[in-house]
Amino acid sequence: MKIVFVSPFPLYPATGGNRVRTLHMVKTCKERGHEVHFVFLPSRQMGDFDPQAHVALLGPGNFHCLERGQVADAAYYVGRAMWKVRRKLTRSRFLQSDIDETYFSGFTSQLRKLERQHGFDVVIAQYVTFTRAFDAFGPHSFRIVDTQDSFAGGIPIAQERRGLLRAHRVLAIQDQEAEYFRRVLPPSTNTVSVVSHIIDIDEPFDLSRCAGAAFIGSDFLQNNQSLAWFVDNVLPLVQQHEPNFRLFVSGTICRKLADAPGVVKYGVVPRFRDAFREGPILVNSITQGTGVKIKLLEAFGHGIPAVSTEFGVDGIRPSDLHGVLVTPDGDASAFADAVLRLYRGKQERIERGRAAFQTAASWNARELAALTDSLMPPAREPAPRVVSTDNLPAY
Repeated sequence: MKIVFVSPFPLYPATGGNRVRTLHMVKTCKERGHEVHFVFLPSRQMGDFDPQAHVALLGPGNFHCLERGQVADAAYYVGRAMWKVRRKLTRSRFLQSDIDETYFSGFTSQLRKLERQHGFDVVIAQYVTFTRAFDAFGPHSFRIVDTQDSFAGGIPIAQERRGLLRAHRVLAIQDQEAEYFRRVLPPSTNTVSVVSHIIDIDEPFDLSRCAGAAFIGSDFLQNNQSLAWFVDNVLPLVQQHEPNFRLFVSGTICRKLADAPGVVKYGVVPRFRDAFREGPILVNSITQGTGVKIKLLEAFGHGIPAVSTEFGVDGIRPSDLHGVLVTPDGDASAFADAVLRLYRGKQERIERGRAAFQTAASWNARELAALTDSLMPPAREPAPRVVSTDNLPAY
């Protein structure tokens, strides 16, 4: 099939969970023999962007970066400002009032041009707030919204429902969010499927040596708060018992991370596994957010054990957590004890790493089947068979 991904964030550099998830989905579709296109919708908030890497992955004819004219762009930001003023005056708790508030309308004509050139079979829009892009595609295109996570509490439910109803199929990243979408949609709608993250499985990591643990993440509020909780509350407890323990931090989150005793900042690393070269234990001290924690699943694919809060494993079944020590949310002492246990215990570290790696294979088998099913439109009821009565005997 001809599949096009329409996204407000790029794939490269793969510095955030949404980029990693979508990148692996794009690669999987290519590996399955589909013709895959990627359309990037640029904005001021797009972050780092490497166009050459996109062309290398997709080919020059299959990567499309749209444009924003200056006049139309100025009008867009005036509209955004008006929405923000209105929310402030009404003391609205929402981050976005209208489902299309962040969509630049000038993209639609450019998408229509691409549709006329290619005639896509499947259109996958990233985030419900960008489903207006579906307006550019013909009735033959199967429309999928990859929600990444829910906007519950961030946008009025009626607006979220409006965006979801534009799609023929809604992809949820985990079961709990799928149930939320089913509650939001009309009872007669049966379009929600669960496709979580497809893990990039690499060689198992060498866990024999360990100088500490690793935190990896992009620079956004939930990651910053989770890292701050660990540095302020957990790390001092660990270092009381093991003064040489270090926390190795990777990703764009390092840009705002203050220097602290025992914290080593790697910055953005070329490969995910490079974040664990000295501290092959994942710190998943997540305190808030939605979706599935991509960094935890990626750790599985490298055979890296983890310590996590209960919140950090939300959406992952207990049978998939044999490589993880799970601690109660907000319990710094329990989290520190678990980190020390893996830091000191070479044999348990190796065994849990092996369990994590085995989980990655079974996880991918399920997710690849789910993705394949989700790309296919539901079977249509056959048209009623019309039987001619011209030559039948009369009674």
